[in-house]
Amino acid sequence: MKGTEKAAIILSILSPDVVKEILEKLSPEDVELLEKAKQGLAELPPEEVSEVFREVAGKISDDVLPVNPSPPPQSEIAKREEEIGGGEKEDEDDPQERLKQILDRADPKTLTNFIRSEHPQTIALILAQMDPAKSGQIIATLPEQLQDEIVKRIATLEDVSMDILRQVADVLENEIQATGKSGQVLGGIKPVAEILNQAGRSTEQAILSRIEETDPEMADSIRQLMFVFDDLAKIDDRGIQAILREVTSQDLALALKTAGDEIRGKIFKNMSERAVEMLKEDMESMGPVRLADVEKAQQEIIKVAMRLEQEGKIVISRGSGEGDVLV
Repeated sequence: MKGTEKAAIILSILSPDVVKEILEKLSPEDVELLEKAKQGLAELPPEEVSEVFREVAGKISDDVLPVNPSPPPQSEIAKREEEIGGGEKEDEDDPQERLKQILDRADPKTLTNFIRSEHPQTIALILAQMDPAKSGQIIATLPEQLQDEIVKRIATLEDVSMDILRQVADVLENEIQATGKSGQVLGGIKPVAEILNQAGRSTEQAILSRIEETDPEMADSIRQLMFVFDDLAKIDDRGIQAILREVTSQDLALALKTAGDEIRGKIFKNMSERAVEMLKEDMESMGPVRLADVEKAQQEIIKVAMRLEQEGKIVISRGSGEGDVLV
């Protein structure tokens, strides 16, 4: 394969801004040669395209481009093979179902170890397809810079081809040795909010604050769809009473250890005097507690609130509360 063809293949996976910057540094003659080579990419066999990715990935260190030395990121390979070498394969199975079950059966630690060396786009695809509780556990263990990158990629994910899902399922199946099921992934702000709801308060705040520095609109959109412990103050008395009937006194005492006066006042208002006295005694008697235990208890109460909302038993006002009009 000619060098210009290899260069055209690599340029095809880069962002338009990066491509533009590269082309500006080339002579008009070289640009013309690349354009001609690009026009013939569709005729190249998929295996030759894959070989180019493997060759380049082997020459680039991980600190320059976050890909596995061999093979390159599965999602990127699949995307370029589909675009360059011949489109969708026939659906011999349902990769959506396969990948889904692999993820359902794998424990978070196993998945975390597997995805740490994967490309952020591949990690985003996997986490967006998983149960938010498990995704939240995994994202909380990843490096901060990678957390931000993954969240932004999940928020901007669109339809993913069945061929990409099939390749990701194949890799996971080999690594985790489980049969699985997966699905066509649709990303967006909602799955990000659901994942961060399960990641713990400190992780959620840290990720959102960093994203806000580069993309304040995205951070605000995520917050609008999230329900955090402080939002209990926005639930009406009847809703608070419904929540209190389904949470344990131990979780409630732990959750209120770091809660502000507004939340405590809202809770105490909807309890009997005797119940409030017992709750305060429990909080005082437990002494210093780990922040992780407090956040876990708050997450348990949040889960109850979100379930009751799904069942139509309470109304939760999120973010600023604008648009949540009760009639």
